[in-house]
Amino acid sequence: MFNKNLSIKHCIIINIIFSLFYISVFYGFNLSVLSPTLTKSNIATEAIRGVLSENDKSTTFFLNVINLVGGYKNANILNFFISLFYLNFCIYNNKYIPFQFFWILVLSASIVLFLRIPHKEIVLIFSYFLIYLNYQYFGKKEKITLILLILFVLLYGYFARTYFLLIAFFYFTLFIFFNISKIQRFYFSILSIIIFFTIPLEYLNELQSHRDTASNYRIINSSWDGFRTSFINPLEITSHTNFIINYIYAFIRLNFPIFFDLTFKEIFHTIIIVGSFYIFFFKKINYQLSNYNFVNNIKLLMLAHFMVLWLFEPDLGSYLRHLLSYYPLLLFFTVNFLNNKLNEKK
Repeated sequence: MFNKNLSIKHCIIINIIFSLFYISVFYGFNLSVLSPTLTKSNIATEAIRGVLSENDKSTTFFLNVINLVGGYKNANILNFFISLFYLNFCIYNNKYIPFQFFWILVLSASIVLFLRIPHKEIVLIFSYFLIYLNYQYFGKKEKITLILLILFVLLYGYFARTYFLLIAFFYFTLFIFFNISKIQRFYFSILSIIIFFTIPLEYLNELQSHRDTASNYRIINSSWDGFRTSFINPLEITSHTNFIINYIYAFIRLNFPIFFDLTFKEIFHTIIIVGSFYIFFFKKINYQLSNYNFVNNIKLLMLAHFMVLWLFEPDLGSYLRHLLSYYPLLLFFTVNFLNNKLNEKK
């Protein structure tokens, strides 16, 4: 599983530990002594109790999904099996030793942040996995897979989270940029800069104000330790330059939190982020088992996800939770890469 030396017994132990953890959370055991994020309360249960506003588009969508499967208890059972499958699939396909420690961190963080209970991110996990499994086991048709991915992003943006429409826009912009000549890229960049500085400030303020709105709520409730890593934009959007500075600050704050607070959580967070970026963008993929253009398109889609998160996310916990929910996309090209490395060693 993790490698050829990991026995079936060890895999069973891993599954038992996860199952006991999940059952403990389901029956309301207080795990907040480990972390406040391990408490039973979450956005879905709060919404069911009527605490949250029904105007929350993504929460309303998720509640409709819960009702569609027959209520929260049924959703909990389904979430358990989806999470268990996700856990074992990642374990089974991670046979390349250098990545094993990294995947253990990723899976541990995933369990803490959203796999333990029905959460909105499980919709992304499940949907991306269905598309990936269709690709992997029912004919590797890259163009159809990309169409399905983009279609899902657009539909999810329309019905659940509007910012996914922005992800689609970023993807198409990146796709155009990286598929034109160098001279065309130069003129494209100049034109993009000109267009950016002609955008009215009220539109830019509306984009970044979402972070301040969410962060202000967290700061007001800062007595709860789970909001410790929230932050607001350092500058008001009184100029386009301030917008850029806020964006750079958010990028650094979200991806390198060890520069701001050196705790175990910040170290844990930074390792996952840096490891992810290394695999996504800097690790040389052996394309013998992968289509070069397909892999690059998956990378562009991942980059579009990241760029939008850097624009909106108000705290480290939300950022990491959303980033981890995109990990099935990582499997589109790392599984073949890892398996190929194993074949080379043989």
